[in-house]
This record gives sequence, structure tokens and C-alpha cells, in this order.
Amino acid sequence: MSRPTLLILLAGATLALGACGKVGELERPAPLWGAKAKADYAAQQKATADAQAKKDAAAQAQHGHPADLPDDLQPSAGPSDPGRPPPQPQ
Repeated sequence: MSRPTLLILLAGATLALGACGKVGELERPAPLWGAKAKADYAAQQKATADAQAKKDAAAQAQHGHPADLPDDLQPSAGPSDPGRPPPQPQ
């Protein structure tokens, strides 16, 4: 194989392999053995899930629910919604 071809293939492989993988924070797999290690892992996972749930609840409370919106901004089924007149420009 010629040197330029080899370099092109090597560069292409580097770019292709560089794009592989998960973006963001990687998750640690559960331990395979050890009761204490498994219990610690489960507690850590529960704490992480609880923290995420609190964060999601706080964001939901901060942004409000659709029921808190004025009537003209309420989501509807669309223009063919028979229960709601079309919104009037203000």
C-alpha cells in the first residue's frame, strides 16, 4: 500500500473512531460481587434519582403548569377544537 493511501486511511479511521462513544457523563456499572458494594451502589443510585426528581419538581414549580396559563395561551387540540373559540389578537 502506498504511503499517501495509508495516511488517508489512518486519518479516516481516527475521525470515525473519534466520533464513537457516549456524550456526557458516563454511568458506572453495578458491582458484580460484594453485598456492601451492591448496597452502596443502590443507595447512590437512589440518591441520584431523588436529587433529579427534586430538581425536576423545582423546575416544574418554577415554570408552572398549563392550567396556570391565561385562557388565550392554553394549549388546545388545534384550530378544529370545537370547545374553544379561536384566539383573538390583542
